[in-house]
Amino acid sequence: MSTLALAFLSGIPALVYQVVWIREIALLAGSQIEAISVVLVAFFGGLAVGARAFGGFVDRFSTPLRIYGFLEVGAGLLAALSFLLLRWLGSSAFATASPGALLALAAAILFPVTFLLGGTAPALLRTAVRELSGAARGAGAIVGANTAGSVLGVGSAVLLIPWIGLRATLLGASLVAAAIGLSALAMARGTIRPALAPSPLPVTSPRLALVAAAVAGVATLAYEVLAARMAALQLGSSLYAWGAVLALVLVGLAAGNLALGPRAARSSRPLSDLGWIEIAAAVALGVGLLAIAPPIAMPAVRFTGSALLRVALGVLPAAFLMGGAFPFFVRLGAQNTNLGSAYGSVSAANTAGGIVGAMIAPFLLLPILGLGGGTLVCAGLNAALGLAFLVRAETGRGRIAKLAGATAALVVAAVAGTWPVRSGTPLQVIHVEHGRQASAAVLAQGNRRDLIVDGDPEASTLGEALVTEELLALLPLLLHPAPRSFFEVGLGSGITLGMAARFPLERVDCAEIARSVIGSVRFFAPENGNIHDGHDPRVEIIHADGRAYLLSHPGEYDVIVGNTLHPWSLGATGLYSREYFRRLRTALKPGGVAVQWLPFADIGATNFAAIIRTFYSVFPQGSVWWGATNLMLVGSDTPGLQVDDARFESLRGQTGDLLRRLRVETARDFNARRMASAESARAAVGPGLILSDDLPVLEVRGTQQPGESGNGSELALLERLAETGAQEPGIGEGMRFWIQSLRARKLGDVGRAEQLEREAEAEGFAEGRRLRAYRTVAQAGLLRESGQLPRAEREYRRALEEDPEQAEALYGLAAVHLQRNRSGAADSTLERLVHLHPKHAEGWSLLGLLRSRTGDLAGARRAFARALDANPYFSAALGNAGLLAVEAGDRSAARDLLDRLRAISPLGTTTEERALLKALGRAGKS
Repeated sequence: MSTLALAFLSGIPALVYQVVWIREIALLAGSQIEAISVVLVAFFGGLAVGARAFGGFVDRFSTPLRIYGFLEVGAGLLAALSFLLLRWLGSSAFATASPGALLALAAAILFPVTFLLGGTAPALLRTAVRELSGAARGAGAIVGANTAGSVLGVGSAVLLIPWIGLRATLLGASLVAAAIGLSALAMARGTIRPALAPSPLPVTSPRLALVAAAVAGVATLAYEVLAARMAALQLGSSLYAWGAVLALVLVGLAAGNLALGPRAARSSRPLSDLGWIEIAAAVALGVGLLAIAPPIAMPAVRFTGSALLRVALGVLPAAFLMGGAFPFFVRLGAQNTNLGSAYGSVSAANTAGGIVGAMIAPFLLLPILGLGGGTLVCAGLNAALGLAFLVRAETGRGRIAKLAGATAALVVAAVAGTWPVRSGTPLQVIHVEHGRQASAAVLAQGNRRDLIVDGDPEASTLGEALVTEELLALLPLLLHPAPRSFFEVGLGSGITLGMAARFPLERVDCAEIARSVIGSVRFFAPENGNIHDGHDPRVEIIHADGRAYLLSHPGEYDVIVGNTLHPWSLGATGLYSREYFRRLRTALKPGGVAVQWLPFADIGATNFAAIIRTFYSVFPQGSVWWGATNLMLVGSDTPGLQVDDARFESLRGQTGDLLRRLRVETARDFNARRMASAESARAAVGPGLILSDDLPVLEVRGTQQPGESGNGSELALLERLAETGAQEPGIGEGMRFWIQSLRARKLGDVGRAEQLEREAEAEGFAEGRRLRAYRTVAQAGLLRESGQLPRAEREYRRALEEDPEQAEALYGLAAVHLQRNRSGAADSTLERLVHLHPKHAEGWSLLGLLRSRTGDLAGARRAFARALDANPYFSAALGNAGLLAVEAGDRSAARDLLDRLRAISPLGTTTEERALLKALGRAGKS
């Protein structure tokens, strides 16, 4: 077996260790990005120190291959031990430890493994290279082969972890490492280290090599972190997507080392060559942004071949060039026969720079400059290196021309990298924040504001998303007979927390790990009760990992709500596992109630059943309730929880208009949403997989089984669940009819679906009427947009027959009246709308516009003011109010409104801003 084969094989277990460690530490920290940062720091820190420490040692040892063998075996044994130690850190013994302390301890556990791995490359290089002039070629080949093996390691880890678990995957990699090391020891018998022949190539500066290697390491690792975030916005945040991006980076680095190593060895002008490589890397980063940087608010397209190709085009060229620079650093640094020591120094400098890059990317570049700005900083580092090398290398008449050409290329890259950001949506982006855990954006259009986190829609002020967030608080607070404390895992828009704060509670807490999400909450006022401004002393938003927080607060809460990631998101297994649900139960007081939100679309019946089975393997009692196109799993130690009449009536005033929107009048109507008990749920899903932290199958199956997700199999399971529940005393047939209607509609049998909806209504479940009105309004909106006003009007009136108080139907009808020049009809319809729904910002704004057209300027001002009370971020109302202020001669008020418009326009000037600026300009000239 050759040294190149050993280098390739050695890369496989090393990257398996890294992937498993990231998953384990993410369970400790609650954040994938912090886990990646800790692992990269420990990994590259150990490699750097190990390369430096063992580099000189192998120069003095007669059989460096034996050193390699012992290091590989030792690293494998310590890696196996590291898993046990990391699990110990996650136990209750460390429940009170701070997140920083846990991460520091985790890094200390990993360091000995990576320290030993750091010595393997110098040992292999010293074994293989016989002439100093071949050092660069040998280093490129060995590092390239090792990195190529790392690609296989990533693929092996991503494929094996969901099926055999984290523990078995790591232990298997440890055994592979031990076998590789023992093979090397057997090969080393009788071998003697060859003497190095001096190099005939010109001497350059070793110190320059160290500085350049460190700066390049900063750019490379920072870009790897940023590319992973950008790719997640393109591919989704599944385990497969993350693994694919890491593999692409490694493929590029490996190919660059292998391809450019021979050139580095034979070049007579290594400084000039390296300068152009760094310039090309900077250009590749800038141009690559056009391919990989997604529109800031576009939901991820999930893991598809075309999306993966786009990411590959953005990542591979830059990674290839960054990898290709490393053999040149070795060429510049290896100036004497102490090759192991020289290589160790260069490698240590490069990996030390990588540590800095891995730290500044999530903690500095992302929050301050965003994804594009952070990537351009990496390009700038490469550009600075390239220009410095060219200045040092080039002389004579061609020097100015070459530097001018390099500068022109960098300008092109900078222009490409700073190309205007697209929102990816017709909705206005009013807020963007990049945090180390997530990138959050708030989109707005009229009454509607949506929260997008890492490309995934998380919350909204309209539709079923709004109902879901409100019900998450309302359901457990109605079920619990006397709640005093409430806790939410995951903040979202804050609407759930705001609903809870309406109730007579003593304590209302929420743990949210992403500061970018916390910073977005203010844009969902007043719907969330302005919980961000600190006016309610009972409410506390805690910047922390919900999992870790639950472990350290046993028996503290009456109600706990899980408003967590979608099941297929990266890291979601830790929020749907048996271990997590046990923490939920432990944090409850006796008689407490836990509620877990559970979508059933796009996850597949297998995953759907596994989550229900896992939840009710932990909670002995509870029930399944219909939410809003999703389920809500209720867990408790109290059997038969229902909403009683007295509690329902006493708390009706705290529910706002939610009950009216749900068409719920009595406790009986509310209880009609109950589908099954915990016992019936266990019977319906049957025996099978129990989700655990060790087996993150959810994050893979969400991308693996799109066929299952799209064929209605989840609805078949739901139907079985409803049929089982309907056999219980106290649960009627309404829910069974409702689920059957959903399945009929999914299969295209609309007539059968509507018949079943009405049968469900006869049994007391009126969800069908509400959703029929929504569907009719959506169809009417499409007709109005296409100019088919008579047909749109008929559809709006049909929706109002289903639900006479449907806000969007009233608004749409008023808009049609205006388009058909029926000002009186529009006025009366809008008056009815704002009377029934006084927080309907679009209704108030349209009424203000109508009043201004008829000359009632005072009425228009009042209407615009009411619109902005309902939605302070409504651009149309801000713009129209500003124009009205200009017309009234109040330029100061108009400028204030212009400033508010600018504050919610992070991506550039809007139509409303331009109109108001133009009006102010005319007023200033008159």
